[in-house]
Amino acid sequence: SAGTVEITDATVTGTVSNTGSGSMAVTDSNIGDAVAMIGATPYSSLGEAIKAVHAGDIIHILKDVPNAAGITVSSDKQFTVDFGGHAYILKDPGAGSPGTESNGFQLLQNSDITFKNGTIRIAEGTTSIKRIIQNYANLTLEDMHFYAENQAGGLDYPLSFNNGSITFKGDTDIITPDDNNIAFDVCQFSNYPNVTVTFDESYTGTINGRIVYDSSNASTHKLYIK
Repeated sequence: SAGTVEITDATVTGTVSNTGSGSMAVTDSNIGDAVAMIGATPYSSLGEAIKAVHAGDIIHILKDVPNAAGITVSSDKQFTVDFGGHAYILKDPGAGSPGTESNGFQLLQNSDITFKNGTIRIAEGTTSIKRIIQNYANLTLEDMHFYAENQAGGLDYPLSFNNGSITFKGDTDIITPDDNNIAFDVCQFSNYPNVTVTFDESYTGTINGRIVYDSSNASTHKLYIK
């Protein structure tokens, strides 16, 4: 079916469907404990929605999330997360490779992922999450707001880019507590082949902090600020 299903302040106890060509909005309804939806299907967490995602799907976050566990996104995924203007607060446990579960999001190689329209923070008192995003995928960040605070082990590198093509669009911010904190890196890491970070022509946001270019090979590791 075509069109858009929009859920706001919702209480949906049955199935929401859209079989026409337009949009359908459900308001003043109840979706119980659902945090995310793909189409008309609710999920109890963003992690559960990502497990079910198909190529091209849009995951809609339905409300503020105060205690989100870390998520590893496997390779070969293609999807968008629309946070819908909500705050997504990371809390223990983190995600990552065995022994290094220290990320809010670990995005693995050969996926194409978009995050848009949201705010992501780390909760006070979190003991495992050092990074908001550890990225190896192709990643687009559009109208996203990242706050470097409450990171386990220090307030540098809330975002780290070790592989893939990363694009900053619109009003996307990385706000660190101090100008001397590191906001993100363009990093030559292990045997990962390349990183390109681009601030495209639509960019209007703020990077408060330092950008670290950490590669000896400018042909494979690139930073474009348009």
